[in-house]
Amino acid sequence: MSTYYATARSSAFKVRDVAKFKKFCERYRLELFREDDKDHGQLYGFVCPDDGMPSCYMDDDEDWIDVDFEEELSNHVAEGWCAVLMEVGAEKAAYLVGYASIISSDGCEDHINLGDTIFEKADKSKFKYSRF
Repeated sequence: MSTYYATARSSAFKVRDVAKFKKFCERYRLELFREDDKDHGQLYGFVCPDDGMPSCYMDDDEDWIDVDFEEELSNHVAEGWCAVLMEVGAEKAAYLVGYASIISSDGCEDHINLGDTIFEKADKSKFKYSRF
């Protein structure tokens, strides 16, 4: 059995409360970054150093707590803004994946899956192909 390795990050976006967002990033062990935008001021984002977007965190008792990471993130996105999340990963060369999500300040989400998207386009084409 192979191990899945992923790289993930967010775009830069405006946050509601910088101190709370920093604590959020610490809980999930995310690498926080900041960009100074001439039109919008300070924007924040993160890089996920541990194999993709988190789905849980370790509490003070060292128990793993499952969460809806995207829902929690939406609570930190400033009104009128959205965060774009991107993840690419692989399990050897057999399973290559790419995901992207939009998480808005009001909790709206949209997602794309690179594999599903390209195969939908191939299905609509006049050409034959194999998924593997």
